[in-house]
Amino acid sequence: MTGKLLIAIPMKDPKQAKTRLSDALPPQERQRFALSLFLRTLDQIAAAQCEASVVVVTASSLIAEEAQARGAAVLREETAQGLNSACAQAKLWAAEQGFAHLAILPGDLALLSATDIAQLSRLTLPRTAAALCESSDGGTNCLMLHPEAEFEFCFGPDSFRAHRKAAARAGLASHILRSRTLRFDVDTTRDLAQIQQLRQRPSTGQQAL
Repeated sequence: MTGKLLIAIPMKDPKQAKTRLSDALPPQERQRFALSLFLRTLDQIAAAQCEASVVVVTASSLIAEEAQARGAAVLREETAQGLNSACAQAKLWAAEQGFAHLAILPGDLALLSATDIAQLSRLTLPRTAAALCESSDGGTNCLMLHPEAEFEFCFGPDSFRAHRKAAARAGLASHILRSRTLRFDVDTTRDLAQIQQLRQRPSTGQQAL
């Protein structure tokens, strides 16, 4: 299992995901939508054809089954303490398995591309740095660091700024990842409305990571 990069995807049960879209989608549609975004994420990682390994951290049997069917490792959440706890569990596992880098990716990046993943796999960070991509609403859509780095995950509102502060406290330099596709996630009805518009635009290429 050891290698250069481990991509960790923390994922809720789809029944509990995307509650902020309740005004636009009824429960069953929200569940299908959340699952489709997650599966798309796995498909884009596979399409990148790079040497990155994948682990999914989840308490959901459905998500675990889908992940394993696509060749991903699965970590069952030890506690139900939320996203930051799941990321800490992935970080510990990555260190135990001997990975050189850990990249935390949400499972709802609707425009994530194989190019994004390939660029991440080529990015070599020193042990004294962390790489972050800011979401369109100030969150964190990718966080990459050495698994043995001392670091406190701060996912939640305004997490990009919080993660930069956490990196500074840990003595890590912040390397900013810039990608239009990587920074887009789906949390609000406005995000939902933008998906089709963004997907229909001609590609203008991505900024280098």
